[in-house]
Amino acid sequence: YLSLLANCGALVVANSQATANELRSYTQEQGFPMPAVSVSGLPPGLTPQALEGQPQQQSEAWPRPYVLFVGTIEERKRHLDALRAWQMLHGESSGTVIPDLVCVGRWGWGCQAFQDAWDEAGREASGVYVLSEGVDDSRLADLYANALATIYPSRLEGWGLPVSESLAFGKLPITTDASSLPEAGA
Repeated sequence: YLSLLANCGALVVANSQATANELRSYTQEQGFPMPAVSVSGLPPGLTPQALEGQPQQQSEAWPRPYVLFVGTIEERKRHLDALRAWQMLHGESSGTVIPDLVCVGRWGWGCQAFQDAWDEAGREASGVYVLSEGVDDSRLADLYANALATIYPSRLEGWGLPVSESLAFGKLPITTDASSLPEAGA
């Protein structure tokens, strides 16, 4: 597909400079011509303002303090690393209350290692919770609005929408500097 795009395309619209750079590197490695590229960026998909005027329900975001992790549960987003970090925090807590880690997203490719480790840790006993059955925009907005912070340790993204959504809700996103995440957090 990229060969066809490189040989026929007049303009490629990339969602981030990181994606444009990856395309540039790939076409150079493959010896393909590089079409012109326009970088668009992406606005947050969900903001508090997007829900204005909609009926508001009583907030029941989560019964305890929590950190939110939004995204398909797959290897590249590093849910397993987040689970291990939460296990370390619980192991070193010495009486300190550790917030829950609430993961919102469907099961994706490469999630088996996370599922196995989560099962071994005792699922909710690990302090990590997974909402994989779908969360509507109103509930997701409530979760963002009431989180202590968000976490997004992904190693590769085209954009990283949960980072910009977190900021739109005034929440600190704890993230990596991989690929487009600095752009999403700008």
